[in-house]
Amino acid sequence: MMKSDVCCLSINSGHIEIHTKKDTFFLRGTLKELEKKLSYLDFFRCHKCFIVNMAKIERLVVCVDNSYRIRVEGFKDEIPLSRNRVQKIKDRLVI
Repeated sequence: MMKSDVCCLSINSGHIEIHTKKDTFFLRGTLKELEKKLSYLDFFRCHKCFIVNMAKIERLVVCVDNSYRIRVEGFKDEIPLSRNRVQKIKDRLVI
């Protein structure tokens, strides 16, 4: 699997899920461990349960309650963005 295949990573019931356009792969471990390994590859920890591939971000969606969600290419659901990470992602996206 190549970096460009990965849309995002999530944690669910103690398992890491690696989401690609076609498949989902499962690993044991923590997102914190993967975050350290992937940070130099242009991945971003946007929420306690999600890491996104910056190259796959389509847009930031502003919700009614002024929270944000991230729309990622190849992933059907919108991903929550922690309020304390909004400015960091805007800086990285140059918004």
